[in-house]
Amino acid sequence: MNALQPNVSELLAKLEADYRKILHRDGDGVDISFENTYRAMYVLVAKGAARRLYDLAVRVLEEELHLEHHRDEAVYMRHATMVNDCCMYLGRSQTWNASHASESRHFVDNPPTPITEVARALFARRGEIMRARARMHFAILRRNALLVGRLARFVRLLYNTAHYRPGGDGQKRSHEEFAAAAQKQDA
Repeated sequence: MNALQPNVSELLAKLEADYRKILHRDGDGVDISFENTYRAMYVLVAKGAARRLYDLAVRVLEEELHLEHHRDEAVYMRHATMVNDCCMYLGRSQTWNASHASESRHFVDNPPTPITEVARALFARRGEIMRARARMHFAILRRNALLVGRLARFVRLLYNTAHYRPGGDGQKRSHEEFAAAAQKQDA
């Protein structure tokens, strides 16, 4: 492999970062070079990684569905269209076109759905996707809750043991409060 030419993993990582920049934008400008993005996609398809490229675009569209400004379908679809525009090499090649799928070595078994249609379907299932993601995160928290609870109980016990030991700050303060309450009651 040419040392100057990046490998498939590096190109996929670069494209994932570019996709996320597109989807995170609120304003009009995106600070990515669409020419470099297009070139990276061309290299990936030429290296036979078209399926990975398509799966990456769909995965990123699903993961970024939770963004606050994607509550509006028009904004989400505009961003999805930009991601689709980045994938224009797939649209121009026979690897994308379902009628030529039998001739293509990339998507012979299952020609992909265009990214804008996938984005529309994802947005329609937005609530379901968000609930599934919340359940997954909650399961992670639930898995660690018992351990964190035990740790908190141990730290509290350790603090109480050190703080209220004879001659400790807690013991002195308790003694002073008791003496003050006794004087108040005697008066």
